[in-house]
Amino acid sequence: AGRRGSVIFSRGAQKRIYKYSRGFPRLINAACDRVLLAGYTRDEARITSKIAREGIHDLRRNTAAQTTKRHLFLIPTFVMIAALLAGGLYFAGIDFPERIKVSPPVEATPEKTGEDPALTGEDVSAAFTDELGKISEAESARRAFNVLASLWKVASLPESANLNPENGMERAAQERELRLYRFSGNLGALLRIDYPAVLELKWDGISGRRFVSLVGIENERLLVDSALSGKKTLSFRELEKYWTGRGFLLWKDSLNLLAGALPGSRGNSIKQLQSLLYEIGKYRNPLTGVYDDSTVSAVKEFQISKGIPQDGIVGSQTLMFLYGSGDRFEVPKLTAGKK
Repeated sequence: AGRRGSVIFSRGAQKRIYKYSRGFPRLINAACDRVLLAGYTRDEARITSKIAREGIHDLRRNTAAQTTKRHLFLIPTFVMIAALLAGGLYFAGIDFPERIKVSPPVEATPEKTGEDPALTGEDVSAAFTDELGKISEAESARRAFNVLASLWKVASLPESANLNPENGMERAAQERELRLYRFSGNLGALLRIDYPAVLELKWDGISGRRFVSLVGIENERLLVDSALSGKKTLSFRELEKYWTGRGFLLWKDSLNLLAGALPGSRGNSIKQLQSLLYEIGKYRNPLTGVYDDSTVSAVKEFQISKGIPQDGIVGSQTLMFLYGSGDRFEVPKLTAGKK
């Protein structure tokens, strides 16, 4: 799971991005961000002209939707101004020509696209407020944790549990022989890990934090589960408006490598580590059970391929990627349905 190596933009993709942005840095950044996300959802390391076109199309659609909402917001102002002008003309004794007739308003009919649109703008805020506003911060954390627990096939927290997000999740994970990884960063980095996650949200209208679970990616949209009224699909941009950049991921140290796999150490756990690296083509030497220079180099090579700091040390994030890279371990994935 996840992309390996560097991302390459084809010449056609570069031309499309330049044509859209006209060289303006802000538009270049927006286009590249959306195009990279489109490439990620396809697990493509090469951004083609087609991927760039679809990413830019999605960006245009979101921009158009936001512009339309701004225009709709101004309509009451225009109506009020027109009413004031009409009143002024009336009291001034000016008659309107009879030939001028005002047509009745035409009710706009939404265009049918054949697919369910993603929640956007006020719809997202209203949906979150209606659902998560009814429960406490601790209860939303408990429900979000239970969504991940079901994916890992472990026991859920009972309704009586008052889950403190700061330390309660870690304790609950340990009780289920899992580990908790505290994430802080951007959406691209989170998606690269490819594990389901509990996301911390904040928005106007509700005090404190609320939590939802990111459980998948479908048709370039994010699938979130609040454990209240089922799953919802959101665009990348809409989720980023409410997400604080912090979250929690569950993972399992199946071989118990986190405690003892350090450079210079020896033993069966190191042989297990070398075996994992060998299976994914990063370690090419005999399985000695010694965390030597060749093992450090293999770990660094793997870290580079996943875009994480290359220190040659097997920490939590490196192990999460390792356990999720092969077929030996059953690990829930955001991209579980992708080939």
